[in-house]
Amino acid sequence: MIEKFPLPVIGMELLVEDYFVFSSSFTEILHRHIPTIKEVDIFESEGDFLASREIFSQNPEFVEYFQALKKEKSPYIINNGFVLLGLVTKDNACVVVVLAGADPLFLQKMSNSWLDEKIVLIQREFHLLKQARVDAQTGLLNLTNLYSLLDSASVTQNLMLALVELPPVSTSFRRNIKYTHRCVSLLKTFIRGRSILHYIGHNTFALVLQRGEEQDRSAFESSLVSYLKTEGCARVHVGSSVMRKGRLGEEDCPKGINLLDEAWTALNKASKRGPFSFCDYTSLAFPEKQPLAHPDATVVRKISRWCKPLNSFSLVLFRCDSGQGGVVELIEPLVCNYKSARMGRDLYVLCPEMDKLQITNWVREILGKVSALGDAVSISAGVTCYPFSDISISETPFCCKKALLHAEFFGPRSYAIFDHVTFNISGDVYFGEGDFNLAVKEYRRGLKSCAGDVNLHNSLGVTLALMNRVRQADDCFRSALATDKDNFMALYNLGLSKQAQGSNKEAVKYMDKAFQIRDGADVDPRLISDLKLQLGVLCCETGLYDSSICYIEEWLTDVKETVDTGKVHYFLGVNYFNLNEPRRAIQSLERALRFNGFDDRALNLLGRLYFQEQEGTDVALSLCLKSIELDPDNTEYKLYLAEIYVSIGAFFSAQKLLKVCLKKKQYRAFAQLLMAEGYVKEGMAKRAEGWFVKALKQEKLEKHIKNRVKHGLQSCQAIQRNM
Repeated sequence: MIEKFPLPVIGMELLVEDYFVFSSSFTEILHRHIPTIKEVDIFESEGDFLASREIFSQNPEFVEYFQALKKEKSPYIINNGFVLLGLVTKDNACVVVVLAGADPLFLQKMSNSWLDEKIVLIQREFHLLKQARVDAQTGLLNLTNLYSLLDSASVTQNLMLALVELPPVSTSFRRNIKYTHRCVSLLKTFIRGRSILHYIGHNTFALVLQRGEEQDRSAFESSLVSYLKTEGCARVHVGSSVMRKGRLGEEDCPKGINLLDEAWTALNKASKRGPFSFCDYTSLAFPEKQPLAHPDATVVRKISRWCKPLNSFSLVLFRCDSGQGGVVELIEPLVCNYKSARMGRDLYVLCPEMDKLQITNWVREILGKVSALGDAVSISAGVTCYPFSDISISETPFCCKKALLHAEFFGPRSYAIFDHVTFNISGDVYFGEGDFNLAVKEYRRGLKSCAGDVNLHNSLGVTLALMNRVRQADDCFRSALATDKDNFMALYNLGLSKQAQGSNKEAVKYMDKAFQIRDGADVDPRLISDLKLQLGVLCCETGLYDSSICYIEEWLTDVKETVDTGKVHYFLGVNYFNLNEPRRAIQSLERALRFNGFDDRALNLLGRLYFQEQEGTDVALSLCLKSIELDPDNTEYKLYLAEIYVSIGAFFSAQKLLKVCLKKKQYRAFAQLLMAEGYVKEGMAKRAEGWFVKALKQEKLEKHIKNRVKHGLQSCQAIQRNM
């Protein structure tokens, strides 16, 4: 059987969305061909057209003009100094382009034949532009378009560029093509219009987003990596950079191609951090600006010299909460009896021989005195008591910075003493920056000082899981449960880990227990929602179809449209199919395909249902063929396509597929049944009988197959008796 080449020709015809995606380039083409025009606006809807200018909404003629252009009654209209063009697209739609500000004398002299010719040239040039800007393999925008987009970008646009590398496992061309198309589908599902998606080659994608705060960037990268890992991507690396004026104190920041260079640098760093990692260029270019930047080496050496002869001491770092100056001037008079060292606007103070209780009282006293001066300045403190766990003397200044991060959780005018919780917080900071190796070190050091801390075990387990160290991650979650057997996060995380390993029954056990105790756990409602989603999927995959429907319907009432909505409708379809509710299964699968038209599982199952319910053999055949195009190695898909071929009398095509299916033990009985039924249709009862007998000898025959085999065998014997 001839296999279809895995790279079909991507249609390059102009669509409505192209006029908006390439709007700036299209505008340049119009300016080049139609001189003196000053403004170009593109509209698809009448409402947007009328709202754009007061003259359009107040003059009924323009409504008629717009409708005439949309209905293709006229290719262009010139009125009141405006040129309105109606440009037809491949999807049988039409966009209206409004040209304004042209010289009146030019409009007066413009002939119809000249404008007809220009419209043809404009559309031809725009068509060539699209061909040059779209990748032929994926249908996404290509590197040429990315360069153009970045080159024309302004710092006021607040752009974020993220490069996403998804290296395939296989070196096979066919498998790589399939994997690339799956990655495209996953990224489209994740971003859902929030980003302009480009394919720049070798399974690397560029996402251009309008982003704001840095924490949004970190959350975006982290959630993208987690989503792609959950969906089965073997490795995920993300490198990003932001184009924003004044970022981290810069007066100006690079734009255009520099932004691409920065993201590429960050991507290379991320690829060295592990199989699932991300990195932002800012953390590489300005390490001193990061929350956990190391203190000045000169200050560290000075403090280390002071501390070396001491057996025990406490070191305090004072800092203004709002970042303004004044801390040194305020604190120094209050600590004149102790050695102190300035570091920028911060102040280190060494208190020899003070234990935890003494330093706590002393810091409270100092902060109280500062607060008594008024609300103009707000000061917090980070404290490190030595000795503590395995920290060295030279580390104590850095530990004070970590303790200050800890103090931020308590609000302004707060203090924190460095402990195992501080290790957890600093580990979370490294995790948020995508540096999983440093995060693991922090979590493990925290566990050295407090081996029974459940949060540290959970944090370490999640990080190890992202590093593909699955067994170690499981051990962390089990250690957390050994301390607290009803810990929601440990149960939830262990369930996710088992799910990733394919141990679905174990995953259901842990997640179901987490679900039972959810009301008593103080957790983010989004986790509860995700728990329902995961349980819905897992119950479907383990045959608990009624339970799966309950979890999924609860999840659908909690959330609006998300990246998982299409997947959920697919699993609903599977549930209804197995519960013998074909009509509801069809509805769910059709919804799933509206979200993702390239879901081969939904395509195949919907094709089977259309065939089973006699909704149209042609449609069923096309759906099953499409599913095999998307997954050409799937034997089960070939089996059900063969069943359709047998039913329509295309036994030659069916035989080629069934020969493949016969090699797989789990499909052998059904394949033998279809072979027999095919020979019956061909009028070869003797050969059909032989295949029915072979099918009947298979072990553990499903009831519906056994019934069909027995009925077919009886029919063959009856035919032979009458011959």
